[in-house]
Amino acid sequence: MNATNPDPNKPLPSPDAARAHASAPMPMRIAAVVAVLEGIVAIGYGIYLAVTQLRTGADESLVQSDTSAFAFVGVGTALFIVLTFGPMAYGGINILRGNQWGRSIIVFMNVLLIGIAFYMFIGGATLLGAITLLVAAITLGCALHPQSTEWATAAFDARRGK
Repeated sequence: MNATNPDPNKPLPSPDAARAHASAPMPMRIAAVVAVLEGIVAIGYGIYLAVTQLRTGADESLVQSDTSAFAFVGVGTALFIVLTFGPMAYGGINILRGNQWGRSIIVFMNVLLIGIAFYMFIGGATLLGAITLLVAAITLGCALHPQSTEWATAAFDARRGK
């Protein structure tokens, strides 16, 4: 009952189940690496906003409001960025460690980034918009690549017992 003499009563894993436990294919690993980098850049920007606000105080030009809410724009934005990009970065790390969870949030966040890129174009940040659009398109292309989809489907089927 070892690798050279397996238990005859135990069924052998199906090819799909074996594939489900294999590491992610190269396109998915590329998407995971890019997602981690996107998360690091976004969280770094969030930290910059929070530190800038704490050092210089509230920038009243950011928000038109008579309330004191404008005083928390930098910290609030930083918190939002951490809560949105943090899970995506974690998903990428999780995939790179050989686990399954993370592909859906990577796809979801990068679809959002495509919309944000067009908003950047409208706002005049053409270069940043182009970079954001390009990175999101590459990440989506890799995460939705047929090999990535087959890997995710095999993992899903293995969990369902198919």
